[in-house]
Amino acid sequence: MFDLMTHRLSEIEHKTIEKFQASAHKLSPKIWQRNFPYFVTIITLAFPLIIAYLADVAIIPSVSAVIGRLGVTALAAIVSFEIMAKLLSEKAARTLSPVVTRIASAQSKGNEARVRLEAGSAVALAVILGLLVSVLSLFIPEILALSSQNEEMIRLTQDYASIAAWRLLVATLLAALRAISLGLEDTIISSVVPVPGLLVAVGLTAIMVSSKSTDGGATYFYAMGIKGAAWGLLLAYIYMLVSLLWSILEHQAIWYYRNWRASLRCMWEIFREGMSIPMRFNVVTGSIAGFGLVVGTIGGVELAAHQLAISLYFTLSIIGLAVGEAVMVLLAASLAREAYALARKFALAGLVLSLGLMSLIALIVLFNPTLVAQIFVGRHPQDSLTLDVMGKILQFSVLALIGGGVYETLAMYMRPLGGTRYLLKVAIFAIACFGIGGAVILRVVFDQSLMVMWIMFDLGLFLATFLLWRDVWRRINAPLKKKNNKL
Repeated sequence: MFDLMTHRLSEIEHKTIEKFQASAHKLSPKIWQRNFPYFVTIITLAFPLIIAYLADVAIIPSVSAVIGRLGVTALAAIVSFEIMAKLLSEKAARTLSPVVTRIASAQSKGNEARVRLEAGSAVALAVILGLLVSVLSLFIPEILALSSQNEEMIRLTQDYASIAAWRLLVATLLAALRAISLGLEDTIISSVVPVPGLLVAVGLTAIMVSSKSTDGGATYFYAMGIKGAAWGLLLAYIYMLVSLLWSILEHQAIWYYRNWRASLRCMWEIFREGMSIPMRFNVVTGSIAGFGLVVGTIGGVELAAHQLAISLYFTLSIIGLAVGEAVMVLLAASLAREAYALARKFALAGLVLSLGLMSLIALIVLFNPTLVAQIFVGRHPQDSLTLDVMGKILQFSVLALIGGGVYETLAMYMRPLGGTRYLLKVAIFAIACFGIGGAVILRVVFDQSLMVMWIMFDLGLFLATFLLWRDVWRRINAPLKKKNNKL
């Protein structure tokens, strides 16, 4: 795989450098010729991931638009379950993420037996984690009942959870297969599946949810109500799982490794290595949740603007995450073959690409932040004040888009470099304590505005980005310094 990667770079260099050399000569021909193939390789891997992640993000909101015809109570029941279920499924998926670098490393060394061992162990671990997450999600209605007095919503949540809980098992298996395909540097497969999956989810939900309403609404083939929504999403995820599994088996001969002791040992290694990754996720999301609670003391309009900015931050930082995962595979392959100079090239190219993409997105948001707010919340005469506040907050949140996107990119670098513990420390110190903790202090102690709080949050993200890049650069250059010292 490493030889294939270097051959791909050479091929790209011969075919593309001549094409772009004339136009690039005026800028800096040496820099362009040396680095353009690395950018193309990263984009080739990252672009399909961006499509896949955006399609995943769009599934639940798109289905929610269909579910809305069942009424506000049903929509609230489904959204309440999905928010808590997403936290559980995200933890399971992130626990499986070390599979990417482990498979990429084994593949670069030509160790097919190790690839099969890692892939089979990942699937087995995904079944265990998926069952655990599914069983835990069955208790979400009881947890909601502790804080809600709406008996109708709790009843609807129970109906929905009885079916939707098992979708989390399928989602965990889907995460494992995506990690396997990414480790094999085959991101095209994992990106093609979610797009038709989104269409299938919306179509099945529209068919199975709708029932004849009191005002004479249309009746579809199956009138299953809120259970129809759960069945529609479950069947859509099963479709994506089968499609991805079929595609992987069609292109790669990956079967379960039959040495049970080796498989159990590999499962434990993946689990132990991946446990620090959900902890970092919990630190960031938990801190941001606390941030929102403090913002709620300012006012309802400010809270709505803050939630919009946070939603935009989480959605668009996916682009930085996709670039980081693409570079993560290339770093793992390079380091496995001790090609440290190549690893440094990929790290630099990924950083520049992520910074460029996130800066471009920030400029688009900054150009007309009020229009961005209208896209999310619509435009009504009584909402002019809300839109104005949202526009001002989005102006301050563009720095968070840049810092957060690059932070997510560098966070992916830390996995093949063995820096997941340091990544957790940076998340606690820079984001939770310095950024969000400082923002809370500015509000509670000094009574500062939401804009000032967001500036502090921006500074925390940039501090985290700086600390991660400094450590990434040190870890990549350390082997090169050792080689030079020996010489």
